Amino acid sequence: MYFELIYDKIETVTARQLARIQEYLIALRATDDVDTARRLLKHIVILGTYIKRRSNLVFVCDKAEDIDTTELRLSLFESAESLRLSDIRCAVQITDTAKIPSASAVAIYDAFEAIIEATLLGLQEILFCAEHTAQGWGLRCSVQCTDAPAALPGLPQMQLERDEDGLLYFTMFPAEGGSL
Repeated sequence: MYFELIYDKIETVTARQLARIQEYLIALRATDDVDTARRLLKHIVILGTYIKRRSNLVFVCDKAEDIDTTELRLSLFESAESLRLSDIRCAVQITDTAKIPSASAVAIYDAFEAIIEATLLGLQEILFCAEHTAQGWGLRCSVQCTDAPAALPGLPQMQLERDEDGLLYFTMFPAEGGSL
Protein backbone atom coordinates (compact mmCIF):
# COMPACT_ATOMS: atom_id res chain seq x y z
CA MET A 1 0.00 0.00 0.00
CA TYR A 2 2.82 2.42 0.86
CA PHE A 3 4.44 2.06 -2.56
CA GLU A 4 1.11 2.59 -4.31
CA LEU A 5 0.72 5.89 -2.45
CA ILE A 6 4.27 6.94 -3.35
CA TYR A 7 3.73 5.93 -6.98
CA ASP A 8 0.51 7.94 -7.10
CA LYS A 9 2.32 10.96 -5.66
CA ILE A 10 5.13 10.64 -8.21
CA GLU A 11 2.61 10.28 -11.01
CA THR A 12 0.80 13.40 -9.83
CA VAL A 13 3.88 15.62 -9.48
CA THR A 14 5.34 14.56 -12.85
CA ALA A 15 2.14 14.36 -14.93
CA ARG A 16 2.71 17.66 -16.72
CA GLN A 17 6.25 16.69 -17.73
CA LEU A 18 5.13 13.23 -18.89
CA ALA A 19 2.45 14.87 -21.05
CA ARG A 20 5.04 17.23 -22.57
CA ILE A 21 7.33 14.28 -23.32
CA GLN A 22 4.44 12.59 -25.11
CA GLU A 23 3.89 15.76 -27.18
CA TYR A 24 7.58 15.84 -28.06
CA LEU A 25 7.56 12.15 -29.01
CA ILE A 26 4.60 12.68 -31.35
CA ALA A 27 6.38 15.64 -32.95
CA LEU A 28 9.59 13.59 -33.18
CA ARG A 29 7.82 10.79 -35.05
CA ALA A 30 6.30 13.33 -37.44
CA THR A 31 9.52 15.11 -38.42
CA ASP A 32 12.17 14.26 -40.98
CA ASP A 33 14.27 17.29 -40.11
CA VAL A 34 17.45 16.28 -38.26
CA ASP A 35 17.81 19.59 -36.39
CA THR A 36 14.21 19.48 -35.19
CA ALA A 37 14.64 15.86 -34.10
CA ARG A 38 17.81 16.75 -32.16
CA ARG A 39 16.08 19.66 -30.43
CA LEU A 40 13.09 17.49 -29.47
CA LEU A 41 15.35 14.74 -28.11
CA LYS A 42 17.24 17.30 -26.01
CA HIS A 43 13.96 18.54 -24.54
CA ILE A 44 12.91 14.96 -23.77
CA VAL A 45 16.21 14.35 -21.92
CA ILE A 46 15.81 17.55 -19.89
CA LEU A 47 12.27 16.65 -18.84
CA GLY A 48 13.25 13.03 -18.20
CA THR A 49 16.01 14.16 -15.85
CA TYR A 50 13.51 16.28 -13.93
CA ILE A 51 11.14 13.30 -13.62
CA LYS A 52 13.95 11.10 -12.32
CA ARG A 53 15.23 13.60 -9.76
CA ARG A 54 11.75 14.77 -8.66
CA SER A 55 10.75 11.14 -8.09
CA ASN A 56 13.83 10.69 -5.93
CA LEU A 57 12.87 13.75 -3.87
CA VAL A 58 9.40 12.26 -3.32
CA PHE A 59 10.98 9.17 -1.76
CA VAL A 60 13.52 11.08 0.32
CA CYS A 61 11.15 13.81 1.50
CA ASP A 62 8.43 11.34 2.40
CA LYS A 63 10.62 9.97 5.17
CA ALA A 64 11.67 13.18 6.95
CA GLU A 65 10.68 16.78 7.55
CA ASP A 66 14.28 17.89 6.99
CA ILE A 67 16.66 16.38 4.46
CA ASP A 68 20.34 16.81 3.76
CA THR A 69 20.99 19.63 1.28
CA THR A 70 23.04 17.09 -0.68
CA GLU A 71 19.78 15.62 -2.01
CA LEU A 72 18.69 18.98 -3.43
CA ARG A 73 22.20 19.66 -4.69
CA LEU A 74 22.26 16.33 -6.57
CA SER A 75 18.88 17.05 -8.13
CA LEU A 76 19.87 20.53 -9.27
CA PHE A 77 23.32 19.49 -10.49
CA GLU A 78 22.04 16.54 -12.53
CA SER A 79 19.39 18.73 -14.12
CA ALA A 80 22.04 21.38 -14.84
CA GLU A 81 24.19 18.75 -16.51
CA SER A 82 21.32 17.69 -18.78
CA LEU A 83 20.91 21.35 -19.76
CA ARG A 84 24.64 21.66 -20.54
CA LEU A 85 24.50 18.50 -22.64
CA SER A 86 21.69 20.20 -24.55
CA ASP A 87 23.96 23.18 -25.33
CA ILE A 88 22.38 25.44 -22.71
CA ARG A 89 24.87 27.24 -20.49
CA CYS A 90 23.91 26.52 -16.91
CA ALA A 91 25.32 27.14 -13.45
CA VAL A 92 23.75 26.17 -10.14
CA GLN A 93 24.69 27.32 -6.65
CA ILE A 94 23.20 26.27 -3.33
CA THR A 95 23.91 27.59 0.15
CA ASP A 96 26.09 25.11 1.97
CA THR A 97 24.03 24.13 5.01
CA ALA A 98 23.52 20.69 6.43
CA LYS A 99 19.73 20.48 6.38
CA ILE A 100 16.78 21.90 4.47
CA PRO A 101 13.07 21.41 5.19
CA SER A 102 11.65 18.85 2.77
CA ALA A 103 8.93 21.25 1.67
CA SER A 104 11.53 23.92 0.85
CA ALA A 105 13.66 21.46 -1.14
CA VAL A 106 10.64 20.42 -3.19
CA ALA A 107 9.54 24.04 -3.71
CA ILE A 108 13.02 25.05 -4.90
CA TYR A 109 13.38 22.12 -7.28
CA ASP A 110 9.85 22.57 -8.64
CA ALA A 111 10.53 26.28 -9.18
CA PHE A 112 13.74 25.39 -11.04
CA GLU A 113 11.77 23.06 -13.29
CA ALA A 114 8.99 25.61 -13.82
CA ILE A 115 11.55 28.18 -14.98
CA ILE A 116 13.16 25.65 -17.32
CA GLU A 117 9.82 24.56 -18.79
CA ALA A 118 8.60 28.13 -19.26
CA THR A 119 11.76 29.19 -21.11
CA LEU A 120 12.89 25.91 -22.72
CA LEU A 121 12.10 26.71 -26.34
CA GLY A 122 14.40 29.73 -26.36
CA LEU A 123 16.62 29.02 -23.35
CA GLN A 124 20.27 29.91 -23.88
CA GLU A 125 21.70 30.45 -20.41
CA ILE A 126 20.61 30.10 -16.78
CA LEU A 127 22.18 30.88 -13.41
CA PHE A 128 20.19 29.41 -10.53
CA CYS A 129 20.95 30.08 -6.85
CA ALA A 130 19.16 28.49 -3.91
CA GLU A 131 20.02 30.21 -0.67
CA HIS A 132 19.18 30.25 2.99
CA THR A 133 18.40 33.64 4.56
CA ALA A 134 17.05 34.78 7.90
CA GLN A 135 13.53 34.39 6.48
CA GLY A 136 14.16 30.85 5.20
CA TRP A 137 15.04 29.23 1.89
CA GLY A 138 14.54 31.03 -1.39
CA LEU A 139 15.94 31.36 -4.87
CA ARG A 140 17.36 33.79 -7.37
CA CYS A 141 17.64 32.97 -11.02
CA SER A 142 18.75 34.84 -14.12
CA VAL A 143 17.82 33.58 -17.56
CA GLN A 144 18.76 34.51 -21.09
CA CYS A 145 16.21 33.26 -23.58
CA THR A 146 14.58 34.29 -26.83
CA ASP A 147 11.00 33.44 -25.84
CA ALA A 148 10.24 34.90 -22.41
CA PRO A 149 7.14 34.05 -20.35
CA ALA A 150 5.00 36.76 -18.76
CA ALA A 151 4.64 34.73 -15.54
CA LEU A 152 5.05 31.20 -14.21
CA PRO A 153 1.80 29.26 -13.86
CA GLY A 154 1.34 27.74 -10.42
CA LEU A 155 3.93 29.99 -8.79
CA PRO A 156 2.20 33.27 -7.96
CA GLN A 157 4.85 34.13 -5.35
CA MET A 158 7.58 34.07 -8.02
CA GLN A 159 8.65 37.58 -8.97
CA LEU A 160 9.75 38.14 -12.55
CA GLU A 161 11.67 41.16 -13.80
CA ARG A 162 13.24 41.90 -17.17
CA ASP A 163 16.17 44.26 -17.67
CA GLU A 164 16.90 46.49 -20.65
CA ASP A 165 19.08 43.77 -22.21
CA GLY A 166 16.24 41.26 -22.13
CA LEU A 167 17.61 39.14 -19.25
CA LEU A 168 14.96 37.66 -16.97
CA TYR A 169 15.34 37.65 -13.20
CA PHE A 170 13.24 35.29 -11.11
CA THR A 171 13.17 35.57 -7.32
CA MET A 172 11.16 33.71 -4.74
CA PHE A 173 11.67 34.14 -1.00
CA PRO A 174 9.28 33.47 1.86
CA ALA A 175 7.52 36.28 3.63
CA GLU A 176 8.76 37.10 7.12
CA GLY A 177 8.21 34.01 9.24
CA GLY A 178 6.94 32.00 6.27
CA SER A 179 8.45 29.24 4.19
CA LEU A 180 8.63 28.17 0.59
